Amino acid sequence: PAFTQSEYTVFVKENNPLGCHIFTVSAGDADAQENALVSYSLVERRVGERALSSYVSVHAESGKVYALQPLDHEELELLQFQVSARDAGVPSLSSNVTLQVFVLDENDNAPVLLTPRVGGIGGAVSELVPRSVGAGHVVAKVRAVDADSGYNAWLSYELQPGT
Repeated sequence: PAFTQSEYTVFVKENNPLGCHIFTVSAGDADAQENALVSYSLVERRVGERALSSYVSVHAESGKVYALQPLDHEELELLQFQVSARDAGVPSLSSNVTLQVFVLDENDNAPVLLTPRVGGIGGAVSELVPRSVGAGHVVAKVRAVDADSGYNAWLSYELQPGT
């Protein structure tokens, strides 16, 4: 069997639905009749501490690749793996293709305030400021981080009316 390309690049948004179709691989075989029947399988490997087959599966007859769980950009930005195509001849012959699945970031993480050095209870910043302080004097520094990436991680700050 032969794939039309040696590598495919796929883009999938994170938090995809469970079991969603992400791509279809296809290989042709120049043999005739049963010898030309192609079946597909994952070339199993580890992704960190987990098996590849816990992330994706491939339908043996159609070559459709499915995400078995919602993918998380903050956990896994690129899932690279191989799919094997095997013909039904005797002896059977096979070839592999590489899929690069880029997990696209979505704005799914709220900013987190970093704990201030002085004061602060439950995310509030508390500073003691003398009454005599002049306009333009720095009275507090607020810092936050966002686990998302790119534009989704950009932060802006604004003062909210208080008592």
